[in-house]
Amino acid sequence: MLGVGINYYVMPINIYLGGAIGFASVQRTRGNRDLDDDDSDVGFGIDLDAGKEWWISDNWGIGIALRLSLASVPASDIDPEAMFGSGSIAVLFSATYQ
Repeated sequence: MLGVGINYYVMPINIYLGGAIGFASVQRTRGNRDLDDDDSDVGFGIDLDAGKEWWISDNWGIGIALRLSLASVPASDIDPEAMFGSGSIAVLFSATYQ
């Protein structure tokens, strides 16, 4: 996905909520050969984040977050009516310098 996002920090507890919206594509690979690959057209994607950071010095913070990623894209050459959908949940670790 390629898009724009924003984070909102709740101070002084340093919890943040974030989101991004943008253009997404999906590639499916079956086996170890390139012969069975399917690529999608460009569609829509979204990421939603929730996290917490802790200050470990005057300038550095470390954090952890959860991310939900979703995408829905047209399947392209396979079937003009078909759509690929994708979703994932990820755990993120961060280091912030301020």
